[in-house]
Amino acid sequence: MRRREIIAALLLLTGIGLYAYQNYLKGPTLESQYTYQVVNKYPHDSEAFTQGLAYYKGFFYEGTGLRGESSLRIVEPITGKNIKRINLSLALFVQMQVGF
Repeated sequence: MRRREIIAALLLLTGIGLYAYQNYLKGPTLESQYTYQVVNKYPHDSEAFTQGLAYYKGFFYEGTGLRGESSLRIVEPITGKNIKRINLSLALFVQMQVGF
């Protein structure tokens, strides 16, 4: 790139950054609020406290937990059935807390 192109690109990026930062300082506005629409409902284990959820290739991958009840699950969305479940030991979390 030539020097003028580099300077123009830097000025453009600086302007975009300043605009974004100015809007960040203003906080959320009515225009930036999100809406949602429920398009479907699926069964779910009412005892599971969901802490992480992803959908990939037709399955939910879910991390759940309360003290001593944490698990990782692969769930079939239509039935809510656990295809695979791994219970996580409470000791895993105690070790992690000590390490930080």
